[in-house]
Order: sequence, then structure tokens, then C-alpha cells
Amino acid sequence: MTPPSELDRLVQVAQRRLSRLQAQAANLTSGDAASLVEAIAELAHAIEALQGPAKALHQQNEALREIQRDLEQENQHYQTLLDVAPGGYIVTDANGLIQSVNEAAAALLNRQRADIVGQPLTAFVVPEERDLVRQQLCAIAQSASSAPLEPATPHGPSQPVFWLHNQELHLTPRDQEPYSVLVSLSGEPDRVGTHLRLCWLCRDGRDRHQLETALHASETELRQILDSALTTIVRFRIYANRTWLYDYWSAGCEVLFGYSPQDLIADPDLWPSRVNGEDWEANLVPLFEAFFAEQTTTAEYRFCKPDGSVRWISSTYSSHRIDDDCWAITAVNHDITALKETEIALRESEHRYETLANTSPVAIFRFDLEGNCTYVNPRWSVLTERPAESAFGLGWLQSIHPDDRDLSLQFWQTWLQTALFTEPLSYEARAIRPSGEWVWFFCQVLPECDADGRLQGYIGSLTDISDRKQAEVALQNRLAREQLISEVTGFIRQTLDLQEVLQRSVDRIRQVFQVDRLLIFQF
Repeated sequence: MTPPSELDRLVQVAQRRLSRLQAQAANLTSGDAASLVEAIAELAHAIEALQGPAKALHQQNEALREIQRDLEQENQHYQTLLDVAPGGYIVTDANGLIQSVNEAAAALLNRQRADIVGQPLTAFVVPEERDLVRQQLCAIAQSASSAPLEPATPHGPSQPVFWLHNQELHLTPRDQEPYSVLVSLSGEPDRVGTHLRLCWLCRDGRDRHQLETALHASETELRQILDSALTTIVRFRIYANRTWLYDYWSAGCEVLFGYSPQDLIADPDLWPSRVNGEDWEANLVPLFEAFFAEQTTTAEYRFCKPDGSVRWISSTYSSHRIDDDCWAITAVNHDITALKETEIALRESEHRYETLANTSPVAIFRFDLEGNCTYVNPRWSVLTERPAESAFGLGWLQSIHPDDRDLSLQFWQTWLQTALFTEPLSYEARAIRPSGEWVWFFCQVLPECDADGRLQGYIGSLTDISDRKQAEVALQNRLAREQLISEVTGFIRQTLDLQEVLQRSVDRIRQVFQVDRLLIFQF
């Protein structure tokens, strides 16, 4: 309950006094009583008149107490916000006298709040910068006097005015060396608009100096890298009419292109004039559309240096629009001559290999590590009378005579497990054609490794040895006949019994020629 005001107390005392007078009036004579009653009536009327203002004053006091509680709560909330703010906040009046600080500001000054509040702000600034703060306060005072202050309204506080942003000052914390802070200053009027309150936001500037030092060192290092690298960085602007202006060339352009950055920037047409004409039209002119579409793209071209040497260059471009008809382009250029020469040599080597494979009298094939066929030359189709695609994967097995497939796979497995590629796989087998005809071939297989010796697959050849096999069979048959004749002659010499000679001859002939029946005619 709200305690009674002084006016309320006086009204209550008067009421009690009135009650006593009324009690006394009852014992007086009629004449004296009439005068006293009249006096009492006037006193009662006066008391009644006082009760209205007393009640209004009481209500006013209650409203003031409510406002005071809100103000105290608001100040507490304001102080809490200051305390949790990441920077140091110092609130002063227009003369720079400190009214409140948050914990961060107290930590910056290495002091207790009680030791700071009530002190002038300049007491915590290095002596050589105090005049600067005073000048700023004078300028703020003049600015505030020339423009009327706008107090807070029921709809919200007044808009603050900002005078400083990230200005460097040096504070003097207790028992520590002075150090820099970045100060931003704003001001706002109080609730009635009669006094200006200044808020100084102070952030430790030592981190910024460290970052600036690190950034400067990083930029220096980056520039050294760009200037000494074999790559060249160029930045230029492209316009809708397909003209361009250079903004920057790194020093590496002198090594890469043979021209200094100053030469290339001074003459935008110098660089394109040294690009191979065919490459310019085929590879570089189409880049304009990619630039306008803000795409990243790469192009390769030949560049003629001032000494007449021609180098292959690869350039990667990134683009972004900076105006309605202007795009900023950044390009990274590097020399790929060695790579291009290797590619050209590789293509020539592959062309020679393909030519040799296509004209080779033997069938050539290539397997991957799983034994899947990935390539056969035209001679393979001639040998097997099958299309090349029928050999791919495991299709090549169908071209092996059924009686020789298991033997061929056995040769492969034995070689893979035991030979360790110290010698090529070699064996003979038969290939069967779709017509049922079969031919003999001689197979040789070698491992295929890359430049580092890693196994990539297998490469082999099939040589048609059907003629040799037929000659071998004919030779074997002739030798068998000659051996048989010699044996029959021996039988005749051993006995004159014709029946015995015939029987022994028949048995031997059946054995040699592996036949079940034999007919001998006698004339």
C-alpha cells in the first residue's frame, strides 16, 4: 500500500479535530452553540474541499511513482544491454563527463566502474589527443545549438546523431601501456530534450592493427608470388561493343609473353596481335558470349613471342557484370607448350600404332585387367571371320575352338599366377569360324604397364599358323608312311608266311593311322 501523503495526514487531523468540536458543541448554550456549529460547518466544508485536491495529488503521486519505477527498470535494462554489448560503451554528457560505463569499457580502462563514473573522458585519453577530444565536444555543442533537440515521443526514442565512426584514439588503462581503440560517437537528447547524452563506442584497435599488418604481409607475399610465378594474372574490362581496357597485368607476363605489363596496358591491341590467327578466330572470339553470360571458361591458343618463338598458352577466364554494358574479366594464363608437345607426340605415336596395327599381318588384341577385350585390329576379323565388336568383353572366347577353350583359359591362369610377367605367355590353339571351319593360331601375350610401371592390362597377338600345321601334318604322315614301309619290309624278311605278314601289317597300319577298319586287296 502506498503511504499517505502529508496533505492526507493534515486532512485526517482536521477531521478528528472536527469530531471533537462537534462533541463539545452538544454541551454548550444555545447562543454559543449556534456560533460554534457555524464554525464547525465552515471547517467541515473546508475539509471537504481539501479532500478533492488531496485525492488528485495522491493519484498524481502514484503516477509519478509508477513512472519512476518504469524509469528505473528502463535504466536497468539499458545498463544490462550495455553490459552484454561486445564493445566498450561510455555514456557522457555534452561536456564529456562520464555518466555510466559498461563492463567492457571498464575492462578496457582496467578500472572499476565507480572509479570511472563522474570523471571527464579526457582523463583516460593520452595527453597528446585530449585537445582533439575537446575540439570534438565543442563541435558537437555548436552543432546541437544550431539545430533544436528532438526529445523522445510516445512512439519511440529520438533518432541518434552520429559524429564519429571508427576514429582512432589511444586510451591509458591503469597499470598498462596506452593502446589504440576505434571510437564511434553518437548522441541523443534526453526525454525532455534539454540535455544531450553522448554514447562513445570503443573497440580494441590492437586486433585491427594486427590484421592490417598480416593483410599487408599477405598482399606483399601474394604480389611476390604473382610476380615470380610462371602463371600470369590479367584483369580487364570488356564492353558491349567488344572493346576492352586492361586494368592490371602481373609481372609474370614478361616471362610468359615477352612483354612488360606497361607495354600490354598501354596498347590493348598488342596482345591479340601476337595470337595465332586461326586460334584467335576459333578459340578466343567465341569467348565474348561467355563473358557476356558471366561464365567461367578456358581457351588454348598459340602465342608468338617477340623473339619469334611460339608457345602454347592456356587461359582461364571468369567474368561478372559491373555495369549495364561492362564486364570485369579476370584471366589466369600459363604456358602449356610442354604438355601440348607431349600430346602432339602422343597423337602421332597413336596414329603410327594404329597404322601399324591396321596393316599388321597378325591379329592384335588388348585386354583390361579383368580379361575383357577392349580392342582388336582388322586382322583379327580376317582370322576369325567375325566382326570386331564380337570380341569385346568376353566375346573373344566364342572365337576359340570348343576343344581348346579350357586349355586356353588354363594357359592364362597359369601364366597370371606363376609367370609374374618375366616372360610372355605363348601357346597354340584353334579358332573356329562361323562356318565351322577352324584355323590354327599362335598366341603371345605381354603385360601393358604405364610409365610408372603400374599394370594397365595386356596386349597380345594371334599369328595364323594353319599352313605350318598342315605342313607339319603332311610331314608327319610322310614319315609315318616311310616308317610303316620299313616295318612291313622287316616283317617280310622275318617270315615267308604271307598271312602273318599281312596280319602284322594291318595291325601296324591301324595303329599308325588310327583307323578301325582296313581293306587290303590282293591281285
